[in-house]
Amino acid sequence: MKYVMSDIHGNKRRFESILEQIALRDEDTLYILGDVIDRHPDGIELLQRIMDMPNVQMLLGNHEVMMLNALSAPENDEGQDDRSKEMWLWYDNGGQITHYDFQQLTNAEQDRILQYLKELPLNLEIEVEGRKYLLVHASPISWYRDSDGKYNSERDFAVWNRNLFRSADEGTTIIMGHTPTCHMLDESPMVLFHDRQANIIHIDCGSGYPNYVGNEYGIHGRLCCLRLDDMEIFYSLENVTDPNYVLKAPEIRKTARWLSNLDYGHYNFSATYTESSMKLLDEIFSLAKEIAPMGNSAARELYLTADRGPFELYWEMMFDSGYPETPQELHAEWEHHFPTPLDWFHCVLLDDPENGYKGIILNHKQIIEINPRQEPCGFPYDVTDLVHWLLTALKRTIDMMRQGSYAEFVSRELPIRQKAGTVKRSDLWALYPDLRDEFFEDLTQKQVDRFLSAIKGQPADLEELPGQLRSMTANDFYTFCSIGYKALGYAVKGQSPQEQYKKYADGRDDGLSEINPDSPEEFHEWLINRDRHGGHPWEICRGGNSTHISLYVCYEDTGYSLILAGSAVSRTIETIKIYLALKAKNLPVFLRDGDILAQRVTGEELIGIVPEGVVPAYCSTWFPGQNVISFMNLPDDAPEKLAEKCTWQEIVLPQLKEGESA
Repeated sequence: MKYVMSDIHGNKRRFESILEQIALRDEDTLYILGDVIDRHPDGIELLQRIMDMPNVQMLLGNHEVMMLNALSAPENDEGQDDRSKEMWLWYDNGGQITHYDFQQLTNAEQDRILQYLKELPLNLEIEVEGRKYLLVHASPISWYRDSDGKYNSERDFAVWNRNLFRSADEGTTIIMGHTPTCHMLDESPMVLFHDRQANIIHIDCGSGYPNYVGNEYGIHGRLCCLRLDDMEIFYSLENVTDPNYVLKAPEIRKTARWLSNLDYGHYNFSATYTESSMKLLDEIFSLAKEIAPMGNSAARELYLTADRGPFELYWEMMFDSGYPETPQELHAEWEHHFPTPLDWFHCVLLDDPENGYKGIILNHKQIIEINPRQEPCGFPYDVTDLVHWLLTALKRTIDMMRQGSYAEFVSRELPIRQKAGTVKRSDLWALYPDLRDEFFEDLTQKQVDRFLSAIKGQPADLEELPGQLRSMTANDFYTFCSIGYKALGYAVKGQSPQEQYKKYADGRDDGLSEINPDSPEEFHEWLINRDRHGGHPWEICRGGNSTHISLYVCYEDTGYSLILAGSAVSRTIETIKIYLALKAKNLPVFLRDGDILAQRVTGEELIGIVPEGVVPAYCSTWFPGQNVISFMNLPDDAPEKLAEKCTWQEIVLPQLKEGESA
């Protein structure tokens, strides 16, 4: 029997899938039309294996040419090494992993491989069952004389050319690889394409393409093999063709990340899904009714699991993301992101029967929304694969709840990154002393002591603040700001207080700069009765929503006073310096969250640890009854050590509705 395949591209799994199907015998012959290497991680291993198979005949492909060029490029006339250009081209086409594995070989084995590649033919003529075939990687050599001069040699032409508008000579069928059949047919997974008019069989079905579900190419590749004796076609077995395949954790996370970026909640957007997706979603929400909702809400909260899958899947998903230096680094990255065979997902199912709204939140990001109050827009999304996993995981979870094993399973196995809790800042600093050193870099111990003393004497009620001002002008406010700017070492020389404010404040002053700066009456009228247009007149040091510093002016019957607010960790030292400078001028200033900032500098502050997927900002609702204003996710570096110091919240687990348990 005579078999032909092409463009394996380092995918050993696909190669072995074909070999298992065809059961290659010693008397059979397998022709491989080049591109055994690159893109997937097993190119060198496959090349060595093929070299030692006496019944396999290989042709030279453009990826083998890139390898030869990169490893044998001479110095040019200027004495510069041309290898960098050739190596870049090779790496840009997926050659980095091949090069790495090649470098691990002995010099003798490297020489054996290079010599083998140099001797490979470009074309091969064979005859099977009375039919003539011309086997090529990209083009017949005979077409070179009619080419447009783009290629400098027959070899480059034979392995690179993509002229799809030529025909085979009469009486001969050309079989070629190089160009994936997705460029000719709209099929996924790709299939062999027989151009009967041109008498050319295209056999590259995209083994170089990643196979994970939801890949960015939108199509799926596989390895194809053609038996010339009876023209039977064999394809490598793939997950995407298996109706029972359930997504693995990396595929779930990638698909969920894409879905979470949609404009859910936007007044002009409402997602719509394919019929197959909706059928599974309906089944999910129907099944979820067996679970009791949380409190009086329409939400059901639970933890789901997924297999992390093999390392090879993760490799494929990094296909276009830029490989690390070595496969070992990529493997370490995989183990870091997926340290255990099971990956965990926090899931909230929203189902409001009153208005028909349904939604799914996965790891604290919304991924599904069904909103009958809005007209669907755009093309329907096909989320069948993801929803199939959700349904499978939900069924498994409910089965465990019926058996009474779910609570113990979650308590025992739930990763610490899925938990919420608190840790003392001193414990964080003990594990990561660089954080403490960085925090106190611009604050002396003397300033710390002064601050703690001042906060200790700060009254609980703003009205009890001594020294309140009987009158105040805009220029007074600018002067108070200038006191803070000077304390921070801002460049203020030669600038009036108002100019300093204009330079360092938010800029949206709600008309403050338009009143008479020396008039107490105009300032009071502006303060009490101004038209508010979303301005930020009190934001005296610009920053983000939670990272700016504000100096508010408040008026009560007892007079004017100041409230300083800047509780972000990154602005703590600046806030303390401004506070001390204003206090030194005997101004009536109240520091918001002053007690917490005092705990912060002494290390007694409680930091809220929020689960992965939760942005560590505005998370106070995670810690009811606790005065927590600083938040973080567990760090990448030694999270287990910090977790030992944490006080973890009790995990609230879902319950089946009464009568649903076994």
